[in-house]
Amino acid sequence: MPDPFIQKLNEKHLCSWYILPLLDLNVEAFGHSNFINSYLIHGKRSVAVHVADPNLCLHTVEHPCYVETISNMDRDFLIFEIPTMWAADLRRFIQGRYTKMSDEAKQKIRELCGLKYEVKDSAGNLITDAILMALEQHESLKHKWMEVLEVREDDLPEELLSPPSHSSFIIL
Repeated sequence: MPDPFIQKLNEKHLCSWYILPLLDLNVEAFGHSNFINSYLIHGKRSVAVHVADPNLCLHTVEHPCYVETISNMDRDFLIFEIPTMWAADLRRFIQGRYTKMSDEAKQKIRELCGLKYEVKDSAGNLITDAILMALEQHESLKHKWMEVLEVREDDLPEELLSPPSHSSFIIL
């Protein structure tokens, strides 16, 4: 059975957490229960947001990056173009070079993605989601991976999250 830590990391595609914020969007913009996942459109500088019902997020069609809504095999996608200013960060994302993304991109991601970033828990400890820790190769995340994978630090890859999988891309 897969480790719960790994299952949680793979709950949604990384473009949901790393790319949508570059458009000033996040999962909540589509309604948390309405949002299914997001995908990079193969060969384009665009993201497709899969939603259960596009009528529940009509305000997003007024977004400056919105292109169109597509229904494909009984699935609804809202298509957004990723601005040119983020092209280098998009390339780094696709390559899985998250730590090499620009400081501006990382800051937008931390602020807008909707994941916990340095939030105090009931004991006063600062909590940060592992997906955000990966942007800076946080020591806590390194130790968690060493525990889960049962390896030494020297055996960890340069990046602490894998590049986007093939399932993170869609052809529309």
